[in-house]
Amino acid sequence: MMGKDTVTNDVEVQHQPPGRPYKAEVTFDSADKNAHISLIHYVFAPPAGILDALQGRYGKPSGADAGWTYWLLPSCGVRVRYMLVAGPDGTVKGEEMFVEPLPKGAK
Repeated sequence: MMGKDTVTNDVEVQHQPPGRPYKAEVTFDSADKNAHISLIHYVFAPPAGILDALQGRYGKPSGADAGWTYWLLPSCGVRVRYMLVAGPDGTVKGEEMFVEPLPKGAK
């Protein structure tokens, strides 16, 4: 684990649990010791299944835009965006999910 004195602008973590590896990229708003997380980006390898978990936890999505399904979670101050990633032949290559601050004016 990084100490507060080694905070950088970006951190990437590879997690390899049996059967469901994923990568998490964390972006901070600055390189200061008191930096806040400004974005978390997850990339999940197949099999698909994150969408079902998100719908089970947060219910019906708030909307969709350019292939992304999203949930606005004002109680947490975040928007969760999700996309299934398919190859040119239609096979599932993975899933992506972003956790980011709510857009200005979102309710």
